[in-house]
Parts: sequence; structure tokens; C-alpha cells
Amino acid sequence: MEKYFAFIFLLFPQLLFAQTGDLGTKHGFRAGDELNRQVVSTSSAMTSGKDVVWDLQELELLENDYKTRYAGAETAPWLVAGYEKLTGHQYLSNEDGVYLLARCSTTSQMTYDIPEQVQRFSMHYGDSIMGIYGGTGSYGDKLFVREYGNYVTRMDATGSIILPDGDTLRHVSRVVTDRLVYAEVALSDSMQMVYGDSIPIYDRDSINCHMMADVPQQRVREYRWYAAGYRYPILETIECRNATDDQLVSRATLYYPPSAQENQLAYDEENQMIRNLIARGEYQKEGDTGSDSNTESIIHYTFSQNQEAGTVTISYSLDATATVRFVLASAMGMVYQTVEQTNAEGAGYSVTLNYNGLPRGQYVVYISAGGQTQAIKFNTN
Repeated sequence: MEKYFAFIFLLFPQLLFAQTGDLGTKHGFRAGDELNRQVVSTSSAMTSGKDVVWDLQELELLENDYKTRYAGAETAPWLVAGYEKLTGHQYLSNEDGVYLLARCSTTSQMTYDIPEQVQRFSMHYGDSIMGIYGGTGSYGDKLFVREYGNYVTRMDATGSIILPDGDTLRHVSRVVTDRLVYAEVALSDSMQMVYGDSIPIYDRDSINCHMMADVPQQRVREYRWYAAGYRYPILETIECRNATDDQLVSRATLYYPPSAQENQLAYDEENQMIRNLIARGEYQKEGDTGSDSNTESIIHYTFSQNQEAGTVTISYSLDATATVRFVLASAMGMVYQTVEQTNAEGAGYSVTLNYNGLPRGQYVVYISAGGQTQAIKFNTN
């Protein structure tokens, strides 16, 4: 195990050297945890919004013992590997969140040069993260595989869950991820004949260009229901669909009862304290106001479009110092450009995004500042 993590360390020095501060989180993966979850079927509606009630009383048990184990090395506490059935995933944690570095199975392996952020610390109602990912790997010993795409992860609902035994779990948040998957496959021998041992990787610009021209193979949607006081999701649902006709390919739902988390996991002081506060009626969820529309935004902006130049410009002022993030994306969530800058309180700031060369259609500029995300839609000729 120590040798394995040393290998990952060599692969990703640019990420590892940036790790500082507290790596822990009340919802992060922990080396040493072993989960015995249940594979279930549920017809509960996928309702979004605030104060939603999800009823799991009709949950149908399909498999009672779905094991997941997390392992790590003391010399690299920021790295955690998760194993379930015949697959493994390697993650990196820092103060911002969790990133997927690699995955493997008995028939395939993939290492991500641009990893996907699978969790963000912290995340409140209305928050979202967007990005692209890309990596290379193999299927069997004959095929070279390149995988890339984009994703949007957002906290789109809060509320409570009625458990199968009738108890109610409050302070629940749902996080949903939409991911487009593109893939290129070639014979390994032919790739080595052309490139030798230095097969080029795709950088962010390359991935964006290919997504404009290529057709995605798959659309993946993941739902995760987190409850205050519990480290791992109470419920997870993963749907895979054909990206061309939206036909459902597979769907799986995992249930991890709160009582099982309390009994199976090693002592988790932070979450135990939260459960104690909830039991006494003294718990107030951090960031409950989050991006509520009733919360006044700290950013004030004007939006202008130059059709001839193929650009949009956002001029803005801030009521407080903040990191402002601008994302240019298609109406389907494909990200083309991201700009992030930190500014002090005041006026006179602006950013210009270039959509020149993109296909005609509707696009969205997402503006995030002070824990809020706003969206501006515009059309191109």
C-alpha cells in the first residue's frame, strides 16, 4: 500500500505540494472506514428546492451487503483510495474539496491529468461548481482509451428524509452532478508506433475544442443526499444514459442507514457533536441562508454583448472583498471558459469572455461571488 501511494505521489506533484491547512471535513472520505450499504430500489420523486420531504418508506431491498472500503497511508494523509467490488478509485483531498485522480477495474484503468472535483468544502444551498476533466488509460492490454468531458455539481435541494422505519431525518441536503463523457479508443500498438512512449495528453484548450466538435457517448447524473451529523450520504443514485437519444442505460441506488453509520464507523467526534446538538434542538446548519434569493448579493453588475467581436463584458462592483468566478457555458452545461479573480470592495472592475467561433445558439454566463451564483443567458447570431 505504501508503494502504491508513493506512485501516485510521483504522478501528481503539482497537486500534492499545494496541500496545506486542515484536510478534514465532516463529509470527507476517511482512510480506515468500511461501509456496508444496501442496494435498493425507490420510486421517490427527484424533487428539488427548499423544505423538500423525501419519503423512503417504500424502499425495496435488492442487496443487503454492498461493501466499500477506504484505505490510505500515514505518510500521505491527503490521499485516499476507495475499493468496492472489483473497482478502485483514488482521491486527493485538500482544503477546497476532493478530486478524483484515477480509477481501475479488472479490465481497465484510467489516470486523470485534469481531475474532476467530486466534493467541495463547504457547499450550501444554491452553490455550484463546474469544470472539465480528462485522462488516459487502457481497456485490457490492446486498447488505448482517452476520456474527457465536463461536469456541473450543485446543491439543488434541502429538506428531510422519512426513513424506512418511519423516523424522520432533518437537515438533509441533496447534491446532484451532471457529467458528459467523451471517449476516444485506439489500438495501443498503433498509438505507440505514432507517438512512442510519449502519447500527448489533452490540456484544457484541447478538451474544449474536442467537445465542440465531438459527440459525447454518455450522460451521467449522480444524486447524493447528505444529512447533518453523518459522514457519508444516506442515499446515492447514479443514472447513465445514452447521450445521443437519452435512453437509460443503467441505474443504481445505494442506501446507507443512519443507524448503520453510527455503529459501523470508527468514532467520528465532529459528527457525533452535531448529532448531539440536533438531539437537544440546538443545531443550526452552517450556511443555511446560503444562496437564498432573500439574501442580498455582494456583487452588482451590468452585462453587455458585442456581436461583431464575439464577446460579452461584465462590469461590476463589490460590497466586500471577494473572489469572483465567471463561467461561460452552453445551455446544456458545457463549459468553454472560466475566469476567476479576487477584488477588494469597490467599483470599476470588469471581465470579458470570448465566444467567437462557438456554434450559434444560447449560452449562459454564471457569476459566483460571496456564496451566491447568478446566471445570465444570451444568444449568438
